[in-house]
Order: sequence, then structure tokens, then C-alpha cells
Amino acid sequence: MVYRLAKKGSEWKETILHNFNSFNGHNDGCISIGAVQVTGFLIFDKAGNLYGTTNQGGGGDSNFFCNNGCGTVFQMTPNQNGTWKERVLHVFPHSGSSADGSNPVAGLLMDGSGNLYGSTFLGGPAGRGTIFRLAPGAKGVWQETILFAFPNNSLLYPSGALVMDKSRNLYGTSGGSNCSSCAGVVFELTPTAQGPWKETDIHRFNWMKSHDGVFPSGLVMDASSNLYGTTEFGGGQGTDICGNQGGCGAVYKLSPGANGTWTEQILFGFDHGPDGGLPLDDRLVMDAAGTLYGTTFMGGIQNPTEVGVVFKVTP
Repeated sequence: MVYRLAKKGSEWKETILHNFNSFNGHNDGCISIGAVQVTGFLIFDKAGNLYGTTNQGGGGDSNFFCNNGCGTVFQMTPNQNGTWKERVLHVFPHSGSSADGSNPVAGLLMDGSGNLYGSTFLGGPAGRGTIFRLAPGAKGVWQETILFAFPNNSLLYPSGALVMDKSRNLYGTSGGSNCSSCAGVVFELTPTAQGPWKETDIHRFNWMKSHDGVFPSGLVMDASSNLYGTTEFGGGQGTDICGNQGGCGAVYKLSPGANGTWTEQILFGFDHGPDGGLPLDDRLVMDAAGTLYGTTFMGGIQNPTEVGVVFKVTP
């Protein structure tokens, strides 16, 4: 479902903009997901259209990962009468190893030319996920290009939305890497003249390091090209509650340095108590003052094991 909340006085009114239906012969998406931005789980273009992804649906395979298809990229266009029209821009029909990706895992990024960028959890020749671009074309047709397919011997399964710097390099997160102590990576993708983009690990989270993060998700970038994100575990706090994962989650910062090096700083470690624990796998939101906002799956004052919190981290 896509919905809108509009404030009227002291109350909020909900309007359902679209209900997804991938059953009974419909090739719509289902299980809409995305990375939180200022506008919510969807992104706007300059004309007021909305864009997002669904994890399944669209028409195609049905199995453990897919339900009548393995995901879609969709557009929502406002009508003059206040209703919205949905259009599927791209379908990921097949699961397993294929030329295309399958099962988008996060929301989209739009560049200044109106191209959409996103990631899939699975698909690609090795079945480990992809980074894709959708470019608008003539007569409303969108052209997909696979920018990078994750290989067997490197990154494992992209885990969040992408960000782009001023040089048009892409940054994202992945749930694993090819070292025994790694617990996720932040990677950079750089355009090349040959076609596929070059991938570089800029930070590998190490579960053997007591205060590092474990299992990162989506990123946000500030005006100085610093990267910020959360990890599901790690951070060095609350280790008794969160088992052997080194803590109950962290907010971290990565700062670019000379010769392509990056420096990590753990800004906050969650202890699963009143401050929350297990940050949700969405993108942080940053305001003009540099304050970060996000949510956790567990923790809170009323019931530390079940409630969850909305948090802010102030510079």
C-alpha cells in the first residue's frame, strides 16, 4: 500500500493512494519497501511523481523468494481529481542466477537527469544481487542497465539504498564480504569506460572488534561527502542482551581522506534499554543542522524487549 498522511489542525488524515495487487492475474507489485528519506519511503521527482520498489510481484516466478514475480520499480502519478495512477516501470521476473536482478531491497536514488538507481538482494549471474540503473526514454519506456553484479567471491547481498557524490560515484552497503571476520561492508562504485562499474570496499565491519558495527544498512551523505549509517548489531553496548554480536547496534560516520582512505567513527552505541536497540534497516534522515534521525526495532522505556524508539543523534 502507498498512503499519504496530511495534517489538518491537530489531527492527521490518512489517504490510500494505491493498493498493490499481484494476485488473480494482475502483474502489479507486492510487499512495497524502501529507504526512508525526507519524503518517506518513496522519492519525488520535480513534477511531483513518486517512485518506489516492491520486493515481489510484477509477473514471473513464484517460489520462496518470489510471488508472481521477483519485484518491480513503480511510479505513482497524481491525477487532477486527487487520485493517483500507478505504472510499473520495470519488472524483475526471475529468481536465482540470471542476467537481471531480483528482489529489490530498498528505495531508489534519482540523479539530476532523472535516472533511477537501486539494488536487488538476489539475481545477477552469481545470484548474489545487483546494482541497477533505469533511464527514462522515448514514449515513456525505461531502459535498465546492470551497473554491477555481486560475484561469489566478494560482496554478499546488498542491504540498503544508495547515495551518490558530486563525482557521480555510488555508495552502498552489503551484508557480507570475503573475509572470515567481516560483518558487512560499505562499498563505492565508480563508473568506467568499459561499462561495468568498479567496486571498492571502503570499510569492512569487523565483528572481532568490540566497538565496530555489525550488519550495516542504508546510507546518508552530507555536503562534505561524509557517510552516515546504522548497523543492526555491534557498537560495544548491551552485549549481554544482544548475545555475541558485540552490542545492540550503532550509528557510525565514515570520513574520506587522502589516497582513497576512509576513517570510521562510532557516533553512538545502542544498549537495548531506554535508548533502543537493533536500528531498523532503513536510511537515516539528516536535517540542515547535521542531526541524524532513525528508528529501532527494540528497546524503549515502557518495555525494553518489544517497543522500539525514534531517536536522534546530535553533532
